[in-house]
Amino acid sequence: RLNKNLSIMAKVPSSARWALLTLSLCSCGADNSEAITKFPESRPAVTVLHVKQQKSNSEQPEDGTELRPFTSVHSARNALRSGFGENTERVVMVHGTHFLSETLHLEPIDSGSPTNPIRWVGSRSDPAKLSGAVRIPYSSFSATSVPSGAKGVVKASLFSLGFNATTLGKMAAPYPDALARLYVDTKPQVIARSPNIAADGTWMWYGYENLTNSSSMSFTLRDPSASELLAPAVNSTGGLWLHGYWKFDWRDTYIKIDSITPTSADASLFTRNHSTVPQYDFTNGCRFYAVNSLEFLDTPGEYFIDASAGVLYYLPSAPLTAATEVLVSMLDTVVENSGAHDLSFEGMTVSEARGDVFSVSSADNITISSSRISNAGSGCLVFSGYNGTIVNNTVYGCGSTAIGVSSGDTTTLQSGGTVVADNRITNFSLVVRTYRPGIGFSGVGLHVVNNTVSHGPHTAMTGGGNNHLFEHNTISRVCFECTDTGAFYVGRSWNQRGNVVRYNTFDTIRPTERLAQKSCSQNAFYLDDQMSGYDFYGNTIINSTTGVLLGGGRRNTIHSNTFVNNDVDIAFDNRGMTWQLDYCRYNCTDAKNGFQPACFKNKLEALNYTMPPYSVEYPSLPTIYNDHPCVPVHNVITNNVYCHARSANGGKFLTATAAQIASWMSSAGNNTEHCV
Repeated sequence: RLNKNLSIMAKVPSSARWALLTLSLCSCGADNSEAITKFPESRPAVTVLHVKQQKSNSEQPEDGTELRPFTSVHSARNALRSGFGENTERVVMVHGTHFLSETLHLEPIDSGSPTNPIRWVGSRSDPAKLSGAVRIPYSSFSATSVPSGAKGVVKASLFSLGFNATTLGKMAAPYPDALARLYVDTKPQVIARSPNIAADGTWMWYGYENLTNSSSMSFTLRDPSASELLAPAVNSTGGLWLHGYWKFDWRDTYIKIDSITPTSADASLFTRNHSTVPQYDFTNGCRFYAVNSLEFLDTPGEYFIDASAGVLYYLPSAPLTAATEVLVSMLDTVVENSGAHDLSFEGMTVSEARGDVFSVSSADNITISSSRISNAGSGCLVFSGYNGTIVNNTVYGCGSTAIGVSSGDTTTLQSGGTVVADNRITNFSLVVRTYRPGIGFSGVGLHVVNNTVSHGPHTAMTGGGNNHLFEHNTISRVCFECTDTGAFYVGRSWNQRGNVVRYNTFDTIRPTERLAQKSCSQNAFYLDDQMSGYDFYGNTIINSTTGVLLGGGRRNTIHSNTFVNNDVDIAFDNRGMTWQLDYCRYNCTDAKNGFQPACFKNKLEALNYTMPPYSVEYPSLPTIYNDHPCVPVHNVITNNVYCHARSANGGKFLTATAAQIASWMSSAGNNTEHCV
């Protein structure tokens, strides 16, 4: 009977277990069923497993109780796999900080159920953190000297702390391959570079008018002081790596330099390694900085990791103490869910990985809430599946995308049922600077609501798909490093219809760095390359280079928005009738010279656009090639309010004339200037 009652205890809250156990022990020989059934029948059965890093003083084996908690999240997971608390709602209560020695992998066997989910919850009294880093003890550091002569540099052996060549990662092209990175008191530090980042956070660059293309393998730099500074790094540990915008100010890649050869008193030829090919050949006037060499370690907050010797060099911004938390990321991923469903992660910090911090794939009914997800070499949170809820999280320090979501089926137009809400996202795209947004999206039926996204060099939100709703989001201070970009950026599709962007605020979408290209195209809302079928209304756009760029698309509505102090409020063009004619021709499949950047017909046919569900969901689509293809038809620009009191050069509401818009079979009217 005691064993029977112990099995029942696993199904009730831990706070009631000792009372129930006492009742059982004091009633041996009696029928206890009546006493047990006094618990309300409507109360859900819950099993709580506790996880604490410190082992209890008990000589009994750990069992997940508060007195004998599991000492690792892996042990708790394994207990659940063995059936612990089966047929109850199970809560894994995580206490304190856990530096994981291996990724927490979750698979289908680790699933809950719709009626009895599994919840991974952080303790409120002892805040929970799962880290993929190794803490570097204060005693591991010793003073050292560096080529720059900077004072205060310290070093520590990482090999002695369990790192090896694999877990330190490596520089690579086009982007670094899972590099170990340094974080001090939760803040990402800067890999040693030249030129340094300015005191106000502005990134500085070499090149511009001093750089000319010499061949696909080399460029000439007319900057003697820079060449002299960079040359020693060519033969140093790890070599000389450059990170640059080599042609366009909207695409960055890394390359390795094999040699720097003086060609005159004021010029040197930089020749790249043959295996590190930039996406575009070097172009006159492009820009770059040098990165990841001990030669460049000269500014507080910078570091360099010598991967061959396993040594960390660091110039602290403030003197290190025993209380300073110095972390170097080791794990590629901290939490990886591959197919587990009916789970939630609540109130935890998940941080420090060389790759993605938190990865969810092939999942259903997953909630990630009230958590801090940060400090990734790649993405902070990547989700693929159905019925996801990503809500009230703080996300920052991401090497690439902050939150990436793929949910739903664009072939059947089945909604993914996923919500991204109330998240605070900042400081992303730290390693890969372009096309790694604050929120990336694909699929069908996403609801992205009430998020704040700020401080990204390129786009804040970008992706594709159908029937998404973006509302009440605030986007600010993005697109500051690039041209031809948008805070909200989509493009090059006639099939991605049914999307609504409403009641959002865009503020300060402008460059703050010196760009290489003369074009100043930073757009709050960018419908690029004939993007079609968007409804954009009720939004407020403040202090942006361009508010909306309507790039030749069809059936877009831009209405009831407020534009304040932008250089241009709406730019509207007909590129499908001119330089992008090949994209929208009915016979665009006949690629020229073996290459066709885009062919709308291919994608439409792949989706059987003349048949359900597309023909039903979007009735105008089946006859699109009978309705002036390549002409930006059926766009409506109406009921917008604008103010140019502080706009550069007086501001401009609409770039296209009334006659042009009418000739394109679109309309613009009832737009009024009003300044409060």
